[in-house]
Amino acid sequence: MSHFLAQGITVHCEKCILVGQTLESFGEAHRNHLACLKTDDHSNEKRMDQQNRVGENYWDLASWESSRTRTFHDLTHPACSRQLTEQMSTKIVIGSDHAGFEMKTQLVTFLKEKFPEYVVEDVGTNSTASVDYPVYGHKVGQTVMRDHCQGIVVCGSGIGISIACNKIPGIRCALCHNVETATLCRQHNDANVISIGARIIDLKTAQDCITAFLTTPFEGGRHQNRIDLIEKPQPL
Repeated sequence: MSHFLAQGITVHCEKCILVGQTLESFGEAHRNHLACLKTDDHSNEKRMDQQNRVGENYWDLASWESSRTRTFHDLTHPACSRQLTEQMSTKIVIGSDHAGFEMKTQLVTFLKEKFPEYVVEDVGTNSTASVDYPVYGHKVGQTVMRDHCQGIVVCGSGIGISIACNKIPGIRCALCHNVETATLCRQHNDANVISIGARIIDLKTAQDCITAFLTTPFEGGRHQNRIDLIEKPQPL
């Protein structure tokens, strides 16, 4: 058992970084992915190299040791991505810039009324004073990845904040203008964040898009193969 596994974190190989909230919850995930250790190209040296790089880039081990309930994740392996999707929490994180603030405020109320089973976290902004949309796109994306939840971003067009959100590894943020696109982004793309343009669509359409987004399951199959390609770009 490696040091990381003893701490509740296991690194199987350079292609599969599987993480959990506690040692107990992580044990089953470890057993489910032992196959990664059985392939010839997954040497201990490669696994240790990935372990070191992940340790540097994704978490502070000392901080983690002080709080065993902190959550970590990385989606560099398709199987890990599927498992985390299946374990999606009943939390929704929402953020906007100043142009999306009024609609975001209305959407928070809508979410609490329509989906009382969800905990809604609003990461800002908190007024119509001018702010930079990338800040809030990043906040939503980082929270989605940290807490294994779903997210909503809102700006004037929905374009800029979706681009910013998609810069967070593992995020698949889809800009949607109607129920059809909101449904398809879940069915075919397993989107974990939806982007809304407050100056493009009205509140009712936005509400309908979010309802479709939150209630439509991912279809998997051939679509999972394509998502795997998204997560792992091939060299030219």
